[in-house]
Amino acid sequence: MGAKRNNMIALATASLFIAIGISAPAQAQTEAATADFKASAFTRDLPSALEHRQARMVGFDEFSQMNSEANTVILDTRSRENFAEGHIYGAVNLPLSEMTLLNLADAVDDRETRILIFGDENIAEIAARADYEVSTLPINLLTYISLHRYGYYEVYELSEKASLKDERMDWFEEPQLVATLTEASFN
Repeated sequence: MGAKRNNMIALATASLFIAIGISAPAQAQTEAATADFKASAFTRDLPSALEHRQARMVGFDEFSQMNSEANTVILDTRSRENFAEGHIYGAVNLPLSEMTLLNLADAVDDRETRILIFGDENIAEIAARADYEVSTLPINLLTYISLHRYGYYEVYELSEKASLKDERMDWFEEPQLVATLTEASFN
């Protein structure tokens, strides 16, 4: 009876390992297929997002005018640390690494809301750093493409650089605790 029991345990264990061995590659294939699907959808939408973006680059005057109008949000997708170092007063911080459709919908619940974006490339003090070009992702571009991909088309991007001392922008430079999305104030 002991040998039969041991054979049954060995058979059950072998079956389990075979099942795991079969399901693991299947799961990996499913994950790879999902990643491939997302990558192909992203690259398929890329040309239309880039074309859309070309007509939506605005200078300071237009950016400021739009910011003063209703139904407009400044979305800052830089890290919380960079946001705390200096940002436009009233901007909503949603780090690009946390940009999901759900988080974006919490920050900007209406896809018809005008979204103004700017990033490190618009802040002269950051863009002037010696390591800026090699160490910094193009946050504005990635933000624009992501917003477009999520169906937000009323997006405008600041096309100029400004110093944190530039009086044309309403900068907030004091380190602060970043508000959660539900506490963020909108214009």
